[in-house]
Amino acid sequence: MKRAAALARKTREMGKNLSKRKGMRRMVDRLLTDPTIMATIPAGGAIAAGYAVAKRVSKVGVSPCLKKWFDCLTDPFSQNAQGACIPSGANIDSSRYFGYVRGDIVIGTNGYGCMVLCPTPYNDLCCGFASTSAYNGNSTTILTANNVVAVNQFTSLSMPNNRFSSGQVFPNQQQNEAVQARLVGGGLRLYYTGSELSKGGLVSIYTSPVHHNVSAQVSGAPNTASSLGALQETAIYPVSREPYEYPLTPVLQNELVYPELYPNGVNVATAATLYCYPWSNGSEIFNNGFTTTSTVGNTSVVMGSPSTVVLISGTAGQTVHFEFALHSEAVGDLTEGQRLPADSDPMGVDALMAGLSRMQIERNSKPHLSAAAVLKAQYTKVVSARDTKIEL
Repeated sequence: MKRAAALARKTREMGKNLSKRKGMRRMVDRLLTDPTIMATIPAGGAIAAGYAVAKRVSKVGVSPCLKKWFDCLTDPFSQNAQGACIPSGANIDSSRYFGYVRGDIVIGTNGYGCMVLCPTPYNDLCCGFASTSAYNGNSTTILTANNVVAVNQFTSLSMPNNRFSSGQVFPNQQQNEAVQARLVGGGLRLYYTGSELSKGGLVSIYTSPVHHNVSAQVSGAPNTASSLGALQETAIYPVSREPYEYPLTPVLQNELVYPELYPNGVNVATAATLYCYPWSNGSEIFNNGFTTTSTVGNTSVVMGSPSTVVLISGTAGQTVHFEFALHSEAVGDLTEGQRLPADSDPMGVDALMAGLSRMQIERNSKPHLSAAAVLKAQYTKVVSARDTKIEL
């Protein structure tokens, strides 16, 4: 009974203190937002303006369409992300769909496993490669000197559950493009599925901040664990059975719009790559100076360069399971009867794109936080800086 009475007294005191704090906050809020009172204080106008910005940013509100896009970028496997669109860059009613592929990255004979991603919104094109147990490299090399993928060392990936095929555009593009698609966002989920005794090693994941080819370094040499570790944007974490989610997002302004079929000054092969691989920055896949066509489906399309790479160290034969997902939206005659209403929030998109650019480095300094928490904080800082006014 004594313990219960003491607990009751403590609860009452905490309630009184909380009430006092709330009352004090309300009083401060009234004072700092009252123009008559602030006019009597030196620099009161500037203080009130600064308080207004801080108050507004502390509770950042966004449009419903931007919130859904935010969910798509930070929690792409969630049902909340379904039907996401980019509320900017050609606001047209669109068909929205979700594609994914699952599989295993196998640690090869040299103690490394590799995965490269070439995101595409179409279901008949290769969207990446994952190493098999026969992989004998220690880098991001996927092509041989004969201009072909080492097929015995890599499994080619595609997303057959994507709604449209590139074959519906090519070779009939002169008559009707039929469909134009852009990537909205996506993600990669990884977790170790090998034996407990052999568990160990590191996972390195890197996405080019401007979606350049990440299978090679600036010098042209393939990326290794060492070269990836020297890049500030590389996410590195220990091999674990706990799922690790890595967001995949647009990073460039031209990735927010639907691609043109034949931009000025672009040859036919590159035009097809631009159209089908919007996150490859217009470049075909290459390694040691060679290019390759898609290894599945429509093999007439030259593959886009990989913009994300995964390199895993560990024990040969062990596996890391992956789930690779992409949200897309499409316009064109083939989307008849599937179109959802267009949304518009160009200012929100602009601020969120700046937040995405900041997130690449910031998430590595706060590995304990989710992608959503990191991006929300960076978006808040962008909005705060945009709304803050200083004297020239």
